[in-house]
Amino acid sequence: MKGTLLKGANRRVVVVRSRDSKLFEEAHFILREESIDAALPDLLDEANRIVEKSHFPAPRRNVRKNGFPFAAGVFAGAAVEALGLIVYFLFR
Repeated sequence: MKGTLLKGANRRVVVVRSRDSKLFEEAHFILREESIDAALPDLLDEANRIVEKSHFPAPRRNVRKNGFPFAAGVFAGAAVEALGLIVYFLFR
């Protein structure tokens, strides 16, 4: 991972770019006012330590494993509609 120090209008930001992560491309750390006098290598070491320490779980995909409840609902709805049509045409 490689980090750089960016200067904004009132804020300083450390950006850590990751090449080997599948979850994120880069991480932004906004520095506190009292840490502005810290040395650049110390800032980058701390940012890299935090990024390496944080392991996020892989995002879960919402996949239905069983389509039975959906199919049963569709069938029940069609059956009620058919029954309603039969009753309508018989007693008309």
